[in-house]
Amino acid sequence: MTQINFINKDSEKIVLANNGNYTFIIPPRSAVKYDLYFTLKYNASSRDFNNLKIIYHNNKDKIHTINFKNFAAGWNSNIIIKDKDWNRLM
Repeated sequence: MTQINFINKDSEKIVLANNGNYTFIIPPRSAVKYDLYFTLKYNASSRDFNNLKIIYHNNKDKIHTINFKNFAAGWNSNIIIKDKDWNRLM
């Protein structure tokens, strides 16, 4: 999966995430919204794709993994996620 740092729309460059960066420091008990975009391309090593996970490190460098979305049909799902709602991760 590849992050997208900016998009071009009507000859205007729109910077995404945290000023084009996907590294965040979010204070405890805070709600912060970022527009994050990723692209996923089919290749031989990803042929068994069936889920998306979010992996992050907390402020004590402990790794957390969250199952975000499952796709029963894998690549045959015609995957398009345009979710404008908040998604609780923890």
